[in-house]
This record gives sequence, structure tokens and C-alpha cells, in this order.
Amino acid sequence: MTDSNTPPGNSPGVAGDDGLPVNALSWRLDRLVVAVGRLSSWLWIGVLVVVLINVFSRYALSQGSIALEELSWHLFGIATMLTLGYAVVRDDHVRVDVLKEKFSLRAQAVIELTGIVVLVLPVIYLMIDALVPYAWKAWIYQERSQAPSGLPYRYIFKSTLPLGLALVTLALFSRATRCTTLLFGFPRAVMPPVLFKMGVEPVWFAIMFAICLQTSFLTPPVGFSLFYIKGVCPPGITTRHIYLGVLPFIALQLLALALVFWFEPLATWLPNEVYGGS
Repeated sequence: MTDSNTPPGNSPGVAGDDGLPVNALSWRLDRLVVAVGRLSSWLWIGVLVVVLINVFSRYALSQGSIALEELSWHLFGIATMLTLGYAVVRDDHVRVDVLKEKFSLRAQAVIELTGIVVLVLPVIYLMIDALVPYAWKAWIYQERSQAPSGLPYRYIFKSTLPLGLALVTLALFSRATRCTTLLFGFPRAVMPPVLFKMGVEPVWFAIMFAICLQTSFLTPPVGFSLFYIKGVCPPGITTRHIYLGVLPFIALQLLALALVFWFEPLATWLPNEVYGGS
């Protein structure tokens, strides 16, 4: 019921090991970029499957496929571009800054804000400015592979290049606003809910809340589902019959609520395995 991995905060609204505060704008931008990154990460399974099929057909069946080979690097490129922003948000990209850990948090924020505004964002703007016409031209001419048996619709792959960089831009802009929140107090930092500041695990709390909400749909006298059932039952079925009929289901839901309350991993194990612990 408590999150033992939550790092101590250095300022209001701390939401990670980097110590930078979170504001409302950065929170929304980060959620968008992370959602796209998590969804796009499933493409890596497609890359693996296509590569395995291609290797099997080439070495076991002696039948190579240009289309499969092109599909593998198309998927690889799309997955890479659409998950770059996720790496920026999670601060999982490679950093070559051996001196950073020796600086104070404010000094780190100044350096990072300067680097983002002066160096990174202008370069990404120039790249997007060049890639948008590049992708648009491919759309206009319905570009396909030059190989006779290659893949069509190459413009789809080319369109992900500026799109991926746009997501990186959003992630960097979000991080820049977090730096300004720390340095100048603008935008205003978002304080985490009181329960989360006390160390309550957010995923566990959400699951508990969802089970309670689902139980409320069946509990008299205002359970919505009970009235839905009454509206489609024959006239001989009374409200009392319905109340008695849902009691076993209410008992099961209360049992599930108690199990999740006492055994937190029932709610947190799978999300931690899929997305990593907080």
C-alpha cells in the first residue's frame, strides 16, 4: 500500500529522480509522448517476428524475400522514431555529461535549459523543416520501393521521420518548462496528491478505487445496474428478487477488494513488469 521506491523530492511537484518539478503543461505533454511511445514499443515485437520469418525462409527454405527484409527495417525505423520522445521524457537517452552529477540541481537546470533552447530545438526545427517536404513529396508521387518485389507506400515510413522529431520537440519543450518551473517558478509546479506524498502506490490506489466503484453499481439502494436489470425483467421479478440475486456478486467483489487491499502485488505486479517500477 506504500511506494517504497518514491525518491525524496527536492522541490514541490517532484516527479522523478531528476528532481525537476512538474507543471500542468509538462504533465500533459509527457503523458501524450509516453502514450505514443508505449503504443509504438509494440512494433518491436513485429520487428522480431518479421526478422525470424525472414531468417527461417532464407536459411531453412532457401527463399529470400526483399519485401520481408524491407518490412523489418521499415518497422525498425518507425519504432525508433516514435519512441525517441519517450526516451527523452524518461531521461533514458545516452548522456555524455560526466560533470553533471557534481553540479547543484539549479545549475543542472540552467545548463539543460540553455542546451535545449539554444542548441537542440533549433537543430530539430531545421531537421523537421527539411523532412516535411521530403515526406510530402513521397506522398504526392506515391513512392514505393525501387526493387520490383519491394514494398509500396514508402511515404508512410518517411512521414514518421518528422512525426518522431515532433514528439521529441514536445518532450524537450516539456522538459524546458520543468526547468523554468524550478528556476523561475513559472509555470507553477503541480503538487502531487496528499495520498501520493504519503507514499501510497498510485496503481494500487487506482485499482482499489475501480473495484469500489464497480461494487457501488450493484449495492442497494442506488446501484445503477440494479435499475437497468429491473427495466428488462418480466413483471413477476420484483426489486427484492434482484437485490437477493446480486448478493453473491457483491460478496465476490468485496472479497477481491480485501485481497487487493492486503496483497498489493495483485494490482502492481503486472504494470511493474510491463512498464517498470516507479
